[in-house]
Amino acid sequence: MKTILTLPGLARLDHDAAAKIFVMHWTSYLGPHFKQGIEALLAESRRSGIFAYISNASAAKDVPAQPDFQWVESHVKPELLKAGLKRFITVVPQSAIAKMGTQRFGKVAANAGVETYAVASLDDALDAARAAKAA
Repeated sequence: MKTILTLPGLARLDHDAAAKIFVMHWTSYLGPHFKQGIEALLAESRRSGIFAYISNASAAKDVPAQPDFQWVESHVKPELLKAGLKRFITVVPQSAIAKMGTQRFGKVAANAGVETYAVASLDDALDAARAAKAA
């Protein structure tokens, strides 16, 4: 995987261009870096297409601000769907607060018809992203 963006101590975006898989490693959702990371995801997915997005939230300890949730639903979701998003996979965080945020994003994706998975590890997430589509 190629690293697209690094925001030290906050987030890192990796991309497997051949498989059209993106992995965002979050340690924090709260702050302006959240939009910066998602904007990088959107820009690259517009260029290359996207099949699966993995939100590695295993180290996250907070949730995005309410306006950021709304922005994801109104702006990010349609952009990712247009770019081809089919799978949304979350590596479940240990923090109970962060779990609430990831569950909300999963519901947004599921309501849009995207396959959603909540898994325990990055390896499980990559396996789910690369698995053949269920019949």
